[in-house]
Amino acid sequence: MPCYHPLKGFAIGKTDKGKTQYKIVSYDVTSVQLIDGNWIPFSGPVFRSDKAQKMVAQSVTIPCGKCLGCRLEYSRQWANRCMLELGYHESSWFVTLTYDDAHLPRSFYGNPDTGEAVPCATLYKRDFQLFMKRLRFKFGEGIRVNAIAPGFFLTEQNRALLTNPDGSYTERGQDVIRQTPFGRMGRAEELCGTIQYLISDASSFVTGTVAVVDGGFNAFAM
Repeated sequence: MPCYHPLKGFAIGKTDKGKTQYKIVSYDVTSVQLIDGNWIPFSGPVFRSDKAQKMVAQSVTIPCGKCLGCRLEYSRQWANRCMLELGYHESSWFVTLTYDDAHLPRSFYGNPDTGEAVPCATLYKRDFQLFMKRLRFKFGEGIRVNAIAPGFFLTEQNRALLTNPDGSYTERGQDVIRQTPFGRMGRAEELCGTIQYLISDASSFVTGTVAVVDGGFNAFAM
């Protein structure tokens, strides 16, 4: 496995939808034990605490999804997928869109450690939508032009803004959750279905659309 910092997952039960629920812990953990309603990780030799109502020692290895190895593997998988998709079409294009310095939109976010307003580059959604429409009219029937507008997905770029070191949500993160009907952040894999639909023949009569994948946040935008 390419992950440089793998984690362990211990099966501790089932979710409401019948899927296996895992307790994700660091790789040095050898067991998790249920004590007073909480699953507590234990390292070192496997033994059952006198206070434990249940113990799970079998685990599965889970990639961290953050290290260089995981990112390279993710990139490799997408490259393979793009090459496979290319076999179904005459051509494929990857476009990088940028602003020039004079028109680059700028925004600010609060540094959670210092409280400073830190400047950052951003994107105006309306600019992208107009570009998509012009591209659609330019090529007409010869090309399908569609896009995805994700909601809030927890990434390394926004993690410090939306979560505290202990994993709880910051004030900003709580605002997002309150206004998201699904009551949580998105998971990266939840974009895959929409992507697969837009690049497949199932969307052969779809063009010029922006598919919103945001757990309902757009309906309650701040």
